[in-house]
This record gives sequence, C-alpha cells and structure tokens, in this order.
Amino acid sequence: MIDIDNYQKVNLILWIAILSGVIVLTVIALVINKLQPFEQDLNLTVMTEILFGLAIVIAIAILVLKRSIFRVGKIIEQSSGLPQPEAKVNFVLTQLRRNYIIVWALAEAIGTIGFVYYIITSNLQNYLLFALVSIFSLASNFPAKDTIRNCLANLGYYGPTHE
Repeated sequence: MIDIDNYQKVNLILWIAILSGVIVLTVIALVINKLQPFEQDLNLTVMTEILFGLAIVIAIAILVLKRSIFRVGKIIEQSSGLPQPEAKVNFVLTQLRRNYIIVWALAEAIGTIGFVYYIITSNLQNYLLFALVSIFSLASNFPAKDTIRNCLANLGYYGPTHE
C-alpha cells in the first residue's frame, strides 16, 4: 500500500522550501531598501517592460499548465499502458509530483525575476507586485491531498476506506 501521508509530507516540504525562497528574497529586498545602498533608476524602461512581460508570460503559463496537467483523467490515461497496478500508481504519483514542481518553479521564477528587477531599478513597490504574484501562484497551487486521493481512487488502488 502506498503511504499517502509520506508522499504528501514530501510534497509539502518541497512546497514550503520554494515558498520560503520567495519570502527570503522579499526580506532581503526589504533590508536592502532600508539600507538604500543604490539610487532608484527608473530610466530602464526597456528592461522593466521585458521583465514585466516575462513575469506575465510565466503567470499565464502557470494558469494554462494548471488547467492541463492536473486533470486527473489525463494523468490516469497516461498510465493506462502500464501492465501492473503498482507501476501505474508509481507513474501517477511521479507525474503529480513532477507537475507540481514545474508549476512551483515557474511561480518562484516570477519572484526571482522581480528580485532581479529590484536590484536593477531599486523600485521596491514593483518588486512587491512580483513577490505577491509569486506567492499567490504558490498558494493557489498548494499540494492538495485530495488530488492524490482522486488519482489513486480512479486507479482503483486507493479508496476512502483506506485512511
């Protein structure tokens, strides 16, 4: 039997680590802003537009990926060619974790791009927008135990009676 709690615990550890990275970058930006070692340079309009555009593209990619890669039916369908139930379960769990990591990495990339933007321009308000979008993306892609249960239940491997 698959230990769903252990699998979920690992997912939570990964999610918290990525969220912590964004939070640490935000704290660093706040400390740097308090020290004000740089002068604010708003004349970098091309750089600003490129970084904002990149962040928007990544945010849209997160939305599209979430709607496409987290569909339980699609994940189950991909495992249908595997002969053994244990192999199907391992495939589904591996796919779920891979999908989560991809979305989380993209969300973290938004925060990282914002931090680079902040270092270049020293504009804290705009960085906080990047950080907010990054944290919101991570929060909205919290690793749900129900998704795991649904996939396993659709495989016929794990039902609500096996808590």
